[in-house]
Amino acid sequence: MKELICWDSCVVIAWIKEEPARMKVIEPVVKNLEAGYYKLIVSWLVYPEVLARSMSPQAIRRFDLFMQREEEIDIIPVERLVAQKAQEIRNRTPENKTIMSTTDAIHVATAIVGGANMLHTFDKDLLSLNGKAQVEGLAITAC
Repeated sequence: MKELICWDSCVVIAWIKEEPARMKVIEPVVKNLEAGYYKLIVSWLVYPEVLARSMSPQAIRRFDLFMQREEEIDIIPVERLVAQKAQEIRNRTPENKTIMSTTDAIHVATAIVGGANMLHTFDKDLLSLNGKAQVEGLAITAC
């Protein structure tokens, strides 16, 4: 059975823009994805977050082609279950901490609802929640 991983939008953006420092950690994941060891899930929210960025036509094309890889990628819609889980995650924020952004909560909820083993991100706030109760023990790593 394939390992299920979820990508935050920042990982998708880094891959599309081919950011050199981040490609070193992303490329092995993509190779394992292509080899059939992983199945990737992403939130539908990736679309507006990626397309809101200023990108070259080549980067937009790379994104479109990547997201069409249906055998390797499942795009999870932001439906009721994901939205409710995102609200639960935000509500579990400890009192002395800043409340997680809605978009971050949706990515975490997508990973949990989608059954992912881990969430990949470069977001320091999300990385600090690796394995914590607020995110239901979800592994959150930088690829």
